[in-house]
Amino acid sequence: WAPTSSARGGDTGTSSMADSLRGRLLLWYAGILVAVIVMVGAAVCLVTWRSRLAGVDAELTSRAGAIASSVERGGDGAFDVELPADAMAYFQDARFRPYYAVWSAEGQLIDRSDPDYVAPGPPPPGARTNGEAREVVIAQRGLTVLVGRDISDVRAEVWGLAGTIAMVALGGVAASLAGAWWLAGRALAPVQRINETARRMADGDLSARIAIERTDRREPRNGGVTAMACRSPDMPRSGLERPASIRRDSDSPPLG
Repeated sequence: WAPTSSARGGDTGTSSMADSLRGRLLLWYAGILVAVIVMVGAAVCLVTWRSRLAGVDAELTSRAGAIASSVERGGDGAFDVELPADAMAYFQDARFRPYYAVWSAEGQLIDRSDPDYVAPGPPPPGARTNGEAREVVIAQRGLTVLVGRDISDVRAEVWGLAGTIAMVALGGVAASLAGAWWLAGRALAPVQRINETARRMADGDLSARIAIERTDRREPRNGGVTAMACRSPDMPRSGLERPASIRRDSDSPPLG
């Protein structure tokens, strides 16, 4: 009975090998799938972030141009800023907390919407992110105009998109892993059948055979047998055999 115990030990090893192989396949599949989803989700969030910032920059640039157009310099050298009504309403909107500052060509601070806003000097033109705010600086009519606003709403929108992508991705990964587990079980079914046959033979059933599952239910085509069955009975079976009439003619003596 020692061989039986050894065979059963091998049976357990074969089963463990199949389970380990399935687990490794699923781990590789899950890792690749998660990596692809993370990269795609990050790309979507990045594109959305840049698109929203581009919209904010266009809005701030338009407001800065309107402010530059509303600045007039008097004869005594003093500057007068008269904002349009829509600009006044925009800079009083508490949702985005917008603000602006205007400098002259000499670097003198002319006007600012927030008395607490500290500006050491006119910044260079361009767009930038300053903490939780987005700022745009333009140079127009000899003036430097800075306009900024809070972008917490943009951040919240992008994070909400990331959360939605994560929830959908979790559901997709779970469904994909379930399908991959089933497919891996089907792919490893022959190993399980070999395992079962080895176990039966170890138990003394030497007539055990591996069960074969056929996916093609059609009968195999035997072209040679069909051709032989369709051959005429009068035809010679080989090149060395001649019909009886030819043999008789060749055996008879020549005439005359």
